[in-house]
Amino acid sequence: FIHRCRGRDVYDVLFMLRLKFPLDREMFLVKKIKEPPKEALLNKFKSLKKEECKRLAKQVRPFLFKEEEAEFVEKAYFYGPELLMRNY
Repeated sequence: FIHRCRGRDVYDVLFMLRLKFPLDREMFLVKKIKEPPKEALLNKFKSLKKEECKRLAKQVRPFLFKEEEAEFVEKAYFYGPELLMRNY
């Protein structure tokens, strides 16, 4: 999600944040991300634009059972930081 931005990547990160998965510092280091995980994710979510999120939701929509899950990706620029601040 940090290095490439695809609908499925955004969906997976949001899913894990909703379930309060631990942010694994080692995994970020393996991917050569030196920022603390919370900061790296916050920065990425804050860089997403509304139009980009709509495009990402369109990518993932055919693979989801519930339409509202695609809407979650469509508003990732809002929900990502919100989940990070509330849960971590």
